[in-house]
Amino acid sequence: MFKMKPVIPPRPKIPTVEQIIEDIEHSSTDDSLFQKAINEDSKQDITLQQSDAESVYGKVKEFVETNIALREMLHKLQDQNEALKISDLELKAMADDIRKQALDALQ
Repeated sequence: MFKMKPVIPPRPKIPTVEQIIEDIEHSSTDDSLFQKAINEDSKQDITLQQSDAESVYGKVKEFVETNIALREMLHKLQDQNEALKISDLELKAMADDIRKQALDALQ
């Protein structure tokens, strides 16, 4: 009815940092794993440097364009703000004029 689970040996202990460093120091320089890692790292470094420079340039260009656009918008908003202030003064003057006309008409 019930099957016995197979007995699995315990998991080995994780090596300490010192043991890992010792293994790396005692490995040969022609170890295929290290050679592959070194070649991939050097290829990635060159690719990263090129793509990093391009991405930084792109970000700087985008920042400058955004900064210019924001300055233009600021000037436009300042002009619109001045126009609104003038319109507000004109509306208040018109409202006062209408009030005076209404009072004169009532008298």
